[in-house]
Formats: sequence, structure tokens, C-alpha cells
Amino acid sequence: MSAELADPNRVAVFLEPGSNVAIWWGTDPEAPPRAREVRLLLEDVTVLGPGGTTMTSRTVTDADGEQTVDSLPMTLLTLSVDQAESGKIILGSKTGELWFALRSDEADLAPSEAIGLDELFD
Repeated sequence: MSAELADPNRVAVFLEPGSNVAIWWGTDPEAPPRAREVRLLLEDVTVLGPGGTTMTSRTVTDADGEQTVDSLPMTLLTLSVDQAESGKIILGSKTGELWFALRSDEADLAPSEAIGLDELFD
């Protein structure tokens, strides 16, 4: 399957065919601060290859109601996943933000409880 991600969310230029990543999911950044959380979605996913990069814009509104428009490069990444993993990636991308973390062979990741503001500095 393919997923489109902004540069910071996809470990920028470090991904190449054969790279392994962990995929993290975070709540929508517009959610109230106490409702925001992050959790590990998938521990080990193989990147088959990057696709093209396009520019997209988004409007951000600050606490004073001021709006600014940001331009972000978005890149399509093709991933080797099964049906259940595809469903998780699709649902995750529609309900929050996905972040990729480059994995090493020694990485030891496992699903855990959500990390929210209360756990940030534990």
C-alpha cells in the first residue's frame, strides 16, 4: 500500500527501498491538549520505495485567530504490509497523524499504552 507523508513525518531523505520503520500514530493536532496522545501503531514495516514529492499547503490558526499558510513537501511511500496493517494505516491517517521512525536491527519495540501529556516527562 502507499501512504503520503510530510518530510518530518517520514524521516525525510533517510528512507530507501528495504528500510524498516516503526509507525507511530498521534491524535489530530487540533484536539484539545489533554486529549492528545501518541502510540505505536506498527512495530516493523518494510519500505518498498518512495514515490514522487509534491508541495501541499495547510492553513494554521493560532490562539489569537491569526491564520498562516504553510507549504509542506509530501512524498508517497510504498510499504509492504498485509490487509490488517493496511487497514490500521488507512484509519490512522484519517483520524490523526502518522509518523515514521527509522528502525535499526537492534530496535526492540512493542505496543504500549498511549503516551499523553501526563506521561510526557515520566
